[in-house]
Amino acid sequence: MRGRTASIIITAVVTIAACGEADDTTSAPVASALVASTPVASTSDASTPVASTPVATTAAATRAPEPALLFADTFDDDRNGWGEIDDGEFGTIDIVDGDQRWIDATGRVLLWGPAALIEPLEQGDLDLADVTIRAHVTLVSGTGVIGVACRVVPDTDAELQWYDFVVRDGYAAIRRSDDQSHIEVLAEQDEAAVPFGAPVEIEATCRDDDQGGAHLTLALDGTTLLEVTDDSPIENGWAAPVAWSFPVHSPIEAHWHEFSVFSA
Repeated sequence: MRGRTASIIITAVVTIAACGEADDTTSAPVASALVASTPVASTSDASTPVASTPVATTAAATRAPEPALLFADTFDDDRNGWGEIDDGEFGTIDIVDGDQRWIDATGRVLLWGPAALIEPLEQGDLDLADVTIRAHVTLVSGTGVIGVACRVVPDTDAELQWYDFVVRDGYAAIRRSDDQSHIEVLAEQDEAAVPFGAPVEIEATCRDDDQGGAHLTLALDGTTLLEVTDDSPIENGWAAPVAWSFPVHSPIEAHWHEFSVFSA
C-alpha cells in the first residue's frame, strides 16, 4: 500500500454468493483477513406515495431545492486520501488518468472509502445518514457485482456493516451486508443493463422517513430500479464504492470515473 488512507479493503474467504443466491447464504466462513485499513471507529417495503391536492403557486416556489454537494472526486489525483494498493494476491487499486482503477481485485468484498469522508464523520463533523451517492463506473471484466455503499458503521457480529446498492448485467439489488458476508437482500430484480466496457451511472439514496425507517432507492443511468424501506435502519456512517467477487476470488476489474455524495 502507498499513501495515507482511511480506506478499507476486506479479503475474507467465504463460500457465499455475492448476489444473494439462496443456496449459498448460509455457508460458513472458511478464513478471513482484513488488509489495509486506517482506524475505523470500532477496531475490535417501499412506501406508497400519498396523493396530494396541488396548491396554486409559482413554479419557482414549487421547485425542489438543489441538494447540497458534500463530496466529489473525479480522480485527477489522490487529494482525498483514497490510497493505493499494489498486491499480487489481492489485485491493484490506483488512480491513473482520471480513473480509480480496481484491477484483478480478488477479495471477497472490496469496500474502499476516502479519508476525506471517513475522518470528519468519525470526528462528528459530518452527517452522512441522509445522502444520495452517485458513481460513474465501467465494469471491465468479472462476474461479480459493483455499486455503492452507504451508512458504513461498526457491527456487532462483524467489523463493519452497510447498505449495498449493487448491479451487474441482468441483476440489481439493495442489500444489508457486512464484512463477514452476512447478506440480507432487501430488494432485487433481473433487468439491469451493465455491459462490459460501457460506463454506467449508479445512484443510491439512503434517507430516514417519518416512521423511523430507512428509505432506500437504487437507480441505474437515471432510471429507478428498486425502492425499499428498512424498518430497523443502520445509523449514520460513511459512503464508498463497493464490489463483491463471484465466485469467490474470481478477478473483477472496474474503473471508477467519478464518485459524489449529495444531501438527500
